[in-house]
Amino acid sequence: MELQTALILLGVVALAVVFAVSWFRDRGRRIFHGKVPKVPPVGGSLVRSRDFFFGKPEKLDADEPTLGRLDEEFDEEFDSASVDAAEIAAEADTDLQRPGRPSPKVAPSQPPATQPPLVEEGEPMDAPDDEGSVRQLDYWVRISGDEPVERDQILSIYREHEYLLEHAHTIHGRAVPDGKWCDIEHQPESTSFTDLVMTLQLCDRGGPVTESELTRFNNLVFALAESLDRQFKFQGTVEEALAQAVRLDRFCQDNDVFAIINICGEGDRQFKGQEVLRAVEGSGMRYGDLKVFHGPDSANGEALYSLANMVKPGFFELDKMKEFSTPGLTMFMSVPRCASPADVFTRMAYVAGKISNQLGGVMLDQKKQMLDDASVKQIRRQVEEMGQDMTRKGMAPGSEEALRLF
Repeated sequence: MELQTALILLGVVALAVVFAVSWFRDRGRRIFHGKVPKVPPVGGSLVRSRDFFFGKPEKLDADEPTLGRLDEEFDEEFDSASVDAAEIAAEADTDLQRPGRPSPKVAPSQPPATQPPLVEEGEPMDAPDDEGSVRQLDYWVRISGDEPVERDQILSIYREHEYLLEHAHTIHGRAVPDGKWCDIEHQPESTSFTDLVMTLQLCDRGGPVTESELTRFNNLVFALAESLDRQFKFQGTVEEALAQAVRLDRFCQDNDVFAIINICGEGDRQFKGQEVLRAVEGSGMRYGDLKVFHGPDSANGEALYSLANMVKPGFFELDKMKEFSTPGLTMFMSVPRCASPADVFTRMAYVAGKISNQLGGVMLDQKKQMLDDASVKQIRRQVEEMGQDMTRKGMAPGSEEALRLF
């Protein structure tokens, strides 16, 4: 009886550990999936993403009046919307070995000419770019074998380890008999595979991978190679992977910027809920994710910019709009996630002006100065320059790589 109780306790502890790991992994993300962002009360400006969500930014340019510190934007009279938004591998010709285990065979062949698809199944991707390119988001390994292996045999090993990885990761396989690369997790149970490619994203808004996470990825590769009797070849060394992760994180910090425009009532005037709803919906924005309004792209319906309540809790409850009032609204857009950020900002500024006029409000910058045509054009130029700089460095705003990184 005591043994049975002990086993039950061990099971409970194991479940608690899994839950805790998952919780901390999700909490560490700076992207606000499922949460309302921390929206500043005033400031038609460009603000770094981590400051937009967590405060205490640095000025992007001290000489530009439309760029400023987020902590300067907070005013005591407003209640801010502070809502909770060992080495991986040696060189190619070096054996990899786990203590106490036979060394799996290391494939002598070169990496595949194409990567498995990362977005659409069956669509080959280019091989990783040269070292130093900010386009190279993934650290990857090819696990080679001639004999087909069933999907569930692969996934049973994969899932024993992959939940410990914090950054985005994938496992693709070359299906039998057509040789098509596809995401193993989304294939029928009966599918078999020969070669496998696993990837680990080196950086995201939450920061770069650590050596510890790369080691966990390494252990997953070892387990698959040993269990399936496969050879494997890593893309590079742990030092190269960590250096690239740091480059990506620096690029992300430099370019993860939000353009924001605030619409405020003059003096002590409050905007009533029903008039806000009419003005916002009349501008073409639609209520959606995070309980805020979004300006959709006419081509694909994706949100280009969003509008939130200036004060806690930051979002809107449509069934309570009759009782709702607010001193102001905040519009914002993620500069690196828009394919044509300057054009998106122009559109957002136009919509903000339309909403402001209908509500009888004013548009303010981060120093509570009126946003006039000249200051809006100045912000647009800064947004455009940022997009051009991203493109020069190898990652165009709104590209597939940018959407994954930011």
